[in-house]
Amino acid sequence: MTPRALVDRWHAEAELLRRRGAPAQAEALESVARELAEALEAYDLEELTVAQAAAESGYSESQIRRLFGGRSITRGALPRKAAHANGGDV
Repeated sequence: MTPRALVDRWHAEAELLRRRGAPAQAEALESVARELAEALEAYDLEELTVAQAAAESGYSESQIRRLFGGRSITRGALPRKAAHANGGDV
């Protein structure tokens, strides 16, 4: 399950708790869901150097420069290389 899918699941579970008469527990679950969603957004918006972007994406630094030019690179904008079943890059 992805972290974003977990946020969605927690929101749905909080709604179920509310419907079943547990508003305090629902609010606690909503609170942690919001906190995780905010952390994921901050992570995606973090600006990376070309070297960091290359390391995270699996692409070479030259390919990252071709894709993004002189612009800043946010983590969420990075392309990702598919990995083989053994965990290596394609």
